[in-house]
Amino acid sequence: MAEEEEYPSVEQNYSSQSEENYPSGQEDYSSEEEDYSSEEEDYFEQVKTGGLNVDLSGRRFGDEGAQQIAKALMESDTKVQVLNLGYNDIRSSGAMAIAKALEMNQLLQKLYLDSNNLGSVGVAAIANALVMNQTLDTLYLDDNNLGREGATAIAMALETNQTLLTLVLRFNDIGNEGAVAIATALETNTILQRLYLYANNIGTEGAAAIAKAFERNQSLQWLYLDSNDIGREGGAAIAKALKANTTLRVLDLNENDIGSEAFEAIAEALERNSRVFAMKAQERLRQKKTELV
Repeated sequence: MAEEEEYPSVEQNYSSQSEENYPSGQEDYSSEEEDYSSEEEDYFEQVKTGGLNVDLSGRRFGDEGAQQIAKALMESDTKVQVLNLGYNDIRSSGAMAIAKALEMNQLLQKLYLDSNNLGSVGVAAIANALVMNQTLDTLYLDDNNLGREGATAIAMALETNQTLLTLVLRFNDIGNEGAVAIATALETNTILQRLYLYANNIGTEGAAAIAKAFERNQSLQWLYLDSNDIGREGGAAIAKALKANTTLRVLDLNENDIGSEAFEAIAEALERNSRVFAMKAQERLRQKKTELV
């Protein structure tokens, strides 16, 4: 059996789990002492000449700065592969500019857009770009006010995208409707490996749809559904679906009120699935933890 250290530890909060040296998307930039301004800094040049890894998080440059950055991404001599634009008050027009750049850029691999205000319109533009983009493998969209409409747009992109491995949608209130749309996409998507749906107001209906996707999806390895409202019926549906899934490695159901019966059913399912090595549930987290490696 594989050594446990090969996989993220379930003792850590998922936001700190990362094998790569990339931003986690959870940092709080709001307290930085420096007062950045798009009038004082040339973001176009910073992206164009900044090398492979450019961190412009917390600059609060808004749509104007985002448009400068988008222009740089369309330049043929821009080399950036990892770009952090978190906490910058980027809205729909800035998102649309970046989306246009993503359709043309052939080098960017990881894009952090967490904690902006893209909204469903801005995210829809990003989603459309994912259909054409052939290089992006990591996308952070947490805390962007996606709602069910934004989640549905992302789901449509997942049905055809062939490169995205990690998708972070925490704190977006996608609800059951958004979860169902994403679950439908997971039934045909063969690429995505990590999906973060923490704190999205997902209930039993959304959980059941995701469970159904487990039965067909053979690529997803990390799934975070913690801090939703899955409940006992949703937990039971997940337990049943795990019997047919052999690829999931991490499942986080913390703070979902799934009840002890569903917990035991999931634990039993995990015992039959040696490739799933960890599961957390609020009801038994302090007393019992199932870890299979």
